[in-house]
Amino acid sequence: IKGWQSRRLARQAFAMIDQKQWSEANAKARDAYLLCPSEPEAWRAIARLLSRTGQGTGALEWWKKVDEEHRLTLEDRRDFAKAALAAGELTTAATQIDQLLAQRVGPQPVDILLGGQLAARRNDALLAVDYAQRTLADKRTKPYDILSAAVLVLSVTRTDSPPRLSAWKRIEDLARDPQNAASLDSLVFLAQQQSLAPSRVSSGDISLSPGAGGPAARQPAATIGLLEIADALEKHPDARPYHQLLALQLRAQHDPALTDQYVADAVERFGRPLQKDFRVVAPGSRRETPGSFSATH
Repeated sequence: IKGWQSRRLARQAFAMIDQKQWSEANAKARDAYLLCPSEPEAWRAIARLLSRTGQGTGALEWWKKVDEEHRLTLEDRRDFAKAALAAGELTTAATQIDQLLAQRVGPQPVDILLGGQLAARRNDALLAVDYAQRTLADKRTKPYDILSAAVLVLSVTRTDSPPRLSAWKRIEDLARDPQNAASLDSLVFLAQQQSLAPSRVSSGDISLSPGAGGPAARQPAATIGLLEIADALEKHPDARPYHQLLALQLRAQHDPALTDQYVADAVERFGRPLQKDFRVVAPGSRRETPGSFSATH
């Protein structure tokens, strides 16, 4: 009976994870484990919760336990691979990614992206770009995976190379569409990573081909400026105070002479305790910050 109850709680945890109800999922996963510590579904619930809340290193040991019972699904393998990459266990990550890439029906775009991320960790820039471009070219690719693939290209390419310019353009396209699920995170990336922006103005067709060189394949440099990013952050339907504050920082960066006025605006809108944080804002996102899983084993 305890096993059945544990599995039921685990299923409830999975549903809450899908809805990003982290605190509730944490409670259900913990209860599932404490009720029956030997139940693989409870392990899976803990592993998935930790994986989805950016605690990959903590998730890894739980995924290994699920793997020992030969219970891994394709979704599990993806989370397992991400956790292993986060922990720097590249051999473990490669085992899972190889399984994903070898699917009889063919890999999903996210699986190809994982292959690219593994290649980047192995310092194989050419293979990383190839996998990333395959991900970007696939019409099935989800918005967050487009963002991740574009960021991957930026991380392994030289300044103003055609793949790099195309990747930056893809992020700008995501950022400009407030209805896109990845738009807010794309805006935050553009705001925080201006040093990666293309530095030249060129023209021509945009191409994702790694061999596209020469004048005919040159592409436009960054076209979204600091003020446009700031406006988009302020008006975004999912924006939180952090994003509003980041927008004020961008305005101050664009016009340093008005910094004192922007600081005053920030204090008025968000309170005096935030004044000291105006010039250096800690990274964050619109997602709810989850609590850590507290059960031990």
